[in-house]
Amino acid sequence: MMQVFQSIKEHTNGIVLFVLPILGLSLWEATVAPPSNALSAIMYVISLVALILLTWRPLLFSLLLLVVDIACSITPFINSTSSQFWTTLLALGYIGYTSRILLITASLMLGVIAQSVQRYLQIGSASSDNLLFFIIMMSFAVLAGYALQQKNNILQLQLEKKDQDRKLQIALQQNRIAEQIHDMVSNNLSTIARESQQQLHQDRNPQYQSWVTVNHLATDSISQLHQLIDELLEFAEPSSVDSSAAEFSKALVQLVREQQYILESQGFPCLMNVTGNVNHTPSLEIQREIFSLIIELSTNIKKHCQQGTDCELSIHCLPDTIVLSERCVFANTVNQQEKRHNLGGYGLKTRKQLIEKLGGQFVWEETSNEWTCYASIPL
Repeated sequence: MMQVFQSIKEHTNGIVLFVLPILGLSLWEATVAPPSNALSAIMYVISLVALILLTWRPLLFSLLLLVVDIACSITPFINSTSSQFWTTLLALGYIGYTSRILLITASLMLGVIAQSVQRYLQIGSASSDNLLFFIIMMSFAVLAGYALQQKNNILQLQLEKKDQDRKLQIALQQNRIAEQIHDMVSNNLSTIARESQQQLHQDRNPQYQSWVTVNHLATDSISQLHQLIDELLEFAEPSSVDSSAAEFSKALVQLVREQQYILESQGFPCLMNVTGNVNHTPSLEIQREIFSLIIELSTNIKKHCQQGTDCELSIHCLPDTIVLSERCVFANTVNQQEKRHNLGGYGLKTRKQLIEKLGGQFVWEETSNEWTCYASIPL
């Protein structure tokens, strides 16, 4: 029973607008001019039930309505009504909406059977006017089916847009969670790794082996942290393996615009742009690395720079390579000690290892008042 109600719910919106007027006309005709004999009454009840159940199994009961119409047209003992004409049009309309070939077949069968039986029994009108009537019916059905299909296409586009909006909201939420994890954990781990590295460079350190262990654990934790962030960002990736090159480029532009908006809203004047086109869609691993690098570069600006820092990010798409370049000019000059402790670089170090593993290049340089970053990732 639940399946019946679910099926009715899925089809009712489009069909009920056609069924209700015809159903009302059929009931009104039954009260004004009741069926004259038992056979007419049986056909009327079958037609009425099929019309009501049309919202449950449209194709099945559309075919049943056509069978009833054929029976009424070839049998002189059954009353034909105007509501029967409209039910036939409705049935042909839905069949046309489902399949053009099925519509043509059903319409021709309806016409040929009616013409043949009427000619054989010498009843009704077997003239060309009757055949023209069926052609008009079929044409009307084609238009009705086309209208229903267009409505269905519009509804499908609306559903796809809602689904894309929902995925975008989930992606933004995953992005924020990844950034929060990075900001809360990565900074402390980077500090521990740097301090342990400095202790290892000191001569005659009695706790040398302990600092080796601390440095190893810190760097390993940083690597695992970025792996976790990458896994979180997999859900935020606007592309998929099956997406086209145009969809990948569109997703890349969208991500860059989002990062630019986030930075500007937090007081970082920035200029970001994407130029060029790619010839083919990169693999999911390369897509993940490109998106993760863009987010990492943006996160570093918010994490390590003061408000007012000017930054530029340029992404140029070549047929088989993507080139990223970033330049940040600090709002205030940073001394070497502060720079060493605050700017970090372990996150970008992980990105550098992954990019080089993919056959690309990654260079990051810093001075007292700016840093520059260059990455070339083959597709």
